[in-house]
Amino acid sequence: MQRALVGNRITPVLDGRQVWLELEHALPTVPAWNPPAQENLRRFQLLSWTSKMGTPSFSLPAGAITMGGTCPGANAGQSVVPLSTLRRAARRVSEQIGAPVHFAQAICQHCYAEGGQYSTASVQYAQLVRLAFVSEMLTSREGQGDLTALFDYAIKNANYYLDGRRGSLDPVEGWRRARGERDCRRYFRLHDSGDFFSPGYLAIWKSVANLNPDVSFWAPSRVWVNEMLREAVNAVNGPAEHSNLVIRPSAFHINEAAPDARELGVGWAAGATTYKDSLKPDGPRVMARGGRRPPYDWDCQAYDSANELASCREARAPDGRIGCRACWTYGTRTPEGAPGGLAINYTLH
Repeated sequence: MQRALVGNRITPVLDGRQVWLELEHALPTVPAWNPPAQENLRRFQLLSWTSKMGTPSFSLPAGAITMGGTCPGANAGQSVVPLSTLRRAARRVSEQIGAPVHFAQAICQHCYAEGGQYSTASVQYAQLVRLAFVSEMLTSREGQGDLTALFDYAIKNANYYLDGRRGSLDPVEGWRRARGERDCRRYFRLHDSGDFFSPGYLAIWKSVANLNPDVSFWAPSRVWVNEMLREAVNAVNGPAEHSNLVIRPSAFHINEAAPDARELGVGWAAGATTYKDSLKPDGPRVMARGGRRPPYDWDCQAYDSANELASCREARAPDGRIGCRACWTYGTRTPEGAPGGLAINYTLH
């Protein structure tokens, strides 16, 4: 697949409010065990839609950079990485977290963005085309400017379904009208798959966020394991409390707290964890006990049994209302207005 993109010119095409990436030559329909839904694929959407969160998004290939992905943190957390690279990366992570890396418990080893719908050829092809296009544009100052302008156009013209017109699939009732945004603000999910793979790429998204102050961007990230990228976040995104680009540091291991944003620097928001259901504290809101900060502050309710659509738009928020955007809105402040934000847990599933 990647060989088919070498020398295959990719041209952005504006079609009304949609932005497409068009290849000069159609991609081959391989591999046979995971063919795309249609043949002669040439056009791929620049943005995608996350059904759980109910927001437009931008995704890239997940996984270790050494294996063709865009996640620097996965270099130390996936068993498919060559052993010499894995050991080097694991030593650096161990220095960051003050403990050994346990590969079986590394969240990257259980990455949701490498299975399910994300493993289908149509999704993977689109992500690879986006990565090839972005990588080429980053090679020149002119290309970086054009990429910023293209992302800006796509963000401004994306359909955020503020009034809930986009339906959600229900196994009994069929297509149902989804809930609209309760505050009519626009929310964008950055990297439901992938991560900030270079400082230049990070800077592009910060510029796009600055051009769209009416949009809240949220990106979970594990680039804090890389000193250069960790400091790049601080350099371009600080102070985080005044930024509409919320970058949450993701924990490295399952059942482990995320890094403290105060220790990472001014560009980071409160962290994100992944706990098994059997090891979670009781209740969605977790309070400090005995002066000790809990491993997280809020347990995502998108998959609560009462939420039939398994959607953030239908989930209970920390303020008790239906329609949760805590990942975006409580990065640096709590619902009560206190500094620090809410660290959020996503139950392993």
